[in-house]
Amino acid sequence: ARLPGGRQQMAMVPLRQRSGSSEAARKKVAVTAQLTGHQIQEESLAAFSAAPFEPEDGCVVATGDAVVLCGANAVCRLMSLASETLAAEEPGVDDWIEWSETTLAPAVASLASAFEGGVVREVPQRRPILELDEGGVLLGAMAGGSSKAVPEAAVAASDALRPLIELVEVAVGRGALGRETLTLADVVVAVDASAALGAWASGTFPRVEALVARLPEGVSVAPAAPLTRDPDESTGSFVKRLFAAAIARAYPRLEWTDPAVMRCANDKFGDYQCNAPMSIFKDLKTNSSEPAASPRAVGEAIVAALPENDVIEATSVAPAGFVNTTIRSDLLSRQIRAIAAAGAAPPPSPSVFGGKRKVLVDFSSPNIAKEMHVGHLRSTIIGDTISRVFEFCMHEVLRVNHVGDWGTQFGMLITHMETAYPDFTENPPNITDLTTFYKNAKKRFDDDDAFKVKSRQTVVDLQAGDPRCRQVWALLCDISRREFDKVYARLDVHVDEYGESFYNEMIPPVIAKLEALGLIAHDDGAAVIHLPKHSYPLIVRKSDGGFGYDSTDMAAVHYRLLDLKCDWVVYVTDVGQQEHFHMVFEAAEAARWTRPGVKLRHVGFGVVQGIDGKRFKTRSGETVRLVDLLDEAVTRMEASLRERIADGKCSLTEDQVRHASEVIGYGAVKYADLHQHPATNYKFSYDKMLSTSGNTAVYLLFAHARLASIVRKAYEEKSVDVVQIAKTASNLCLTEHPKERQLCFELSQFSEAVVAVALEFLPSRLCDYLYRLSTKFTEFVTECKVLGDPRQNERLVLCEATGIVMRTCFDLLGLKYLMRI
Repeated sequence: ARLPGGRQQMAMVPLRQRSGSSEAARKKVAVTAQLTGHQIQEESLAAFSAAPFEPEDGCVVATGDAVVLCGANAVCRLMSLASETLAAEEPGVDDWIEWSETTLAPAVASLASAFEGGVVREVPQRRPILELDEGGVLLGAMAGGSSKAVPEAAVAASDALRPLIELVEVAVGRGALGRETLTLADVVVAVDASAALGAWASGTFPRVEALVARLPEGVSVAPAAPLTRDPDESTGSFVKRLFAAAIARAYPRLEWTDPAVMRCANDKFGDYQCNAPMSIFKDLKTNSSEPAASPRAVGEAIVAALPENDVIEATSVAPAGFVNTTIRSDLLSRQIRAIAAAGAAPPPSPSVFGGKRKVLVDFSSPNIAKEMHVGHLRSTIIGDTISRVFEFCMHEVLRVNHVGDWGTQFGMLITHMETAYPDFTENPPNITDLTTFYKNAKKRFDDDDAFKVKSRQTVVDLQAGDPRCRQVWALLCDISRREFDKVYARLDVHVDEYGESFYNEMIPPVIAKLEALGLIAHDDGAAVIHLPKHSYPLIVRKSDGGFGYDSTDMAAVHYRLLDLKCDWVVYVTDVGQQEHFHMVFEAAEAARWTRPGVKLRHVGFGVVQGIDGKRFKTRSGETVRLVDLLDEAVTRMEASLRERIADGKCSLTEDQVRHASEVIGYGAVKYADLHQHPATNYKFSYDKMLSTSGNTAVYLLFAHARLASIVRKAYEEKSVDVVQIAKTASNLCLTEHPKERQLCFELSQFSEAVVAVALEFLPSRLCDYLYRLSTKFTEFVTECKVLGDPRQNERLVLCEATGIVMRTCFDLLGLKYLMRI
C-alpha cells in the first residue's frame, strides 16, 4: 500500500479503553511525532466517526490525507515510514513492536488492573528462561517461582510481567533494541516497559531504565483546534457542539454524548446553560479512581477545556456545577441585521436531519359521503403545519389525504343513490347535505331487509368492477370532494387524495409477501399477524376473504416505504388509533420493509370538547359541521371589529372588514387548536380564542399589525427605509438596551423552534415560540421608544426582523396575517 509521504499534520483522539492504555498510546505518538517531525492536534470524539473500529489502546489518528488509523503502534509505523526514520521497515524492529503490543502491553495492563491503578512497590521474584537469536529478536520466555508478598491478583499478573521486563533488560544493546540511534522498537518497548518500572526499586532493571531515559519528552499535544460555526448552523446547535468538545477534552475517558445544553430559564444568568457537570460528577464518583472534588470543579474543568470560538462572550459556573453562557452581542446583532436585510428568516440546515429527507404526511382523511366535522379539524391543521415545516426545511414532502372511499358502506350508499335518484346519470343530484344523505341510506339499510340484501350484493359488484356501481361510486366521491374543498379553502390547506381504494389491488400481493416471510398465522379462517406486547392481532384478511383497515394500512405502508422510498412517514389521526398504527409499524419492521434512518411516527390528537367537557356537538346533539364552525368564528370576529371601528380603535375601512374577519376568525380557530399539545383534549371556546389578550391568534395578529405600523410610519412620515439601513449599516449594535438584547436573542431562537417541530412533530413548539417572541416585542416597544429616538435606526431594524420572523411563523402555522388592523 502506498503511504502518504513527508511530514504532515495529524489529529488524534482518545476513546474509552482498558485502564492504563491511553497514557502509553499518547506517549508513543507524541515521542514518535517529535522524532519524525510530525504535528499532532487533538480533536473531539465526533471528529473521528470514520474510524473503522475502536482499538484497544484507544488511539485513533487521522492524517491530512484523510487516512484513518486505529492503534498507537500503527500510527507510529506510519509516521516512521512516511519520514523514512526510526528503521520501522526493518524486520527485527517490527518484531519487537509486535511483541510489545501483543505480550508486554497486555501484561502491564494486567498488573495495573490488579492494583486498581495503584503503585506496586513489591512483587514476587521471578527468573525467566530467555531465548534470543543472534539479532536479539525474541523467541520465547517462561517464568517460574512463587511468592506471597503481594495480593494473589498481583502474583498472577507478575507471572507474566517480570520475565518480560527481564527479557528487555537482556536484549538492550543487542539487535534492534538500544542501538546508538533510536529505532521505533526503542520507542514502543520503552514506553510500554516504563509503565511497569514503578513496580520495582530503582536500579532493578538499569538497561531498561536507560532505554526509557533516552526518549525525548515528546511533542505536547496541541490544544483543541478552534471550533467555527457553520454558516447555516444555529447558535444553539453550535453551543451544544462546543460543550460536547469541551467535555470530551476535559474527560477523555468518558463517553459522554449529551452536553445537556438548554436555554437559561432566567435571562439574568445568561443565554444557555450546560447542565452536564452534575451528572458527570456523579459518574466520576461512582466509576472513576479519580473523582472530581465537586460539581463546580467539573463545570470549571469543562469551561477551561472549551475550544476557542467566536460565539461565547462569557461563562460562569454555579455552585451546583451548571455552566451559564452568554452569547456575544455583536454576533446577535449581525444575525438579526442579516434577517432584516435579506427579508427572510433562514431555514435550519438539512444537516440537522442528516440530509434532505423524503417525508410523507398522512392527514385529514375524511370519509366519502360524510361531512367534515370538528374532529377533522385537528388532523387537517396539525398535518398541514407539519408538512409546511418540513417543506420550509427543504425536504421533499408528500401530503396524502387517505380518504375513506372504499368499504362495505358503499353498498348501501350506491343502492340508495340508484333508488332515490334513478336518473342520476342524466340529472346528477345536488347533494350539499352529505350527512342527511348518509343517514337516509343508513336508515333504509337498518329498516328494509330487501334494501339490505341489495346493498350487500352491490358491494360485491363494486369490488368486481361493475361499471354502473363504479359510476355511482365516482359520483359520490366527486360530490364529497367538492364539499371537502370548501373546508380546505377556508383553512388554506392543500392535500393530495390517495384514498383507501388506491391500495385495494396492492393488498393480495402484500399479504402473499407476509405469508412468504412466515409472519401470518391463520385463526378461524382469518389471516392475522401476532405481535409481541399486543393483546390482539392485525387482521390482514378476514375469514370471509374480505379486507379491512389493517389490510389497507399494511398495503399503504409497504407502498410508501418500498415504492415511494420515503424516509419518514407520519400519520396524524386521533389518539385512539395509536396502538393500531404502532402494530402496523412493528409489522413493517418485522417484514424488514424499513431501513436505517427510516422513521414511522403516529401523531395522535385528543378530543375537541364543549365547555361542559363533553365532545363538542350542536345543541341538538349533532356533530358540528366544520364549515359551520369556521364561519361562526368569522361572524363573531366581524361583529367585534365593527365594535372597535365604532369606538375608534380600528382603522379598517368597510371594504376591509370582511377580509380581516376571515383572516382573524379562521386563524383564531386554527391557532387555538395548534397551540395545544396534540395528545391533549381541549375545550372549544369562541370567547377565549377570539380574545385580544393571552396566547391567542388575535393577540399575535394585533401585535404584528402594531409592529408593521411602526415600520410603515417610519417610511411614510420620516422617509426611513429600514431594509436599506440593514443592508448598508454593518456596524449596528442592536443589543444596547436589555430589552433590545432579549428580543435579539429570542429572534435567534427561530431555527431551534422549527427544528423542534420537525423532530418532535409538535406544532405547539412553534406556537410557544411565536407567543414568546410577541411578548418580548411588546416588552421592547413598551420600554424602548422607536420613532424619534436617537437609536431609531437600530430599533427599526429590530422591528423589521421581528416582523419577518413572525410572518414566517404565521406561514408555517397556516395562518394569514394583516399589515394593519
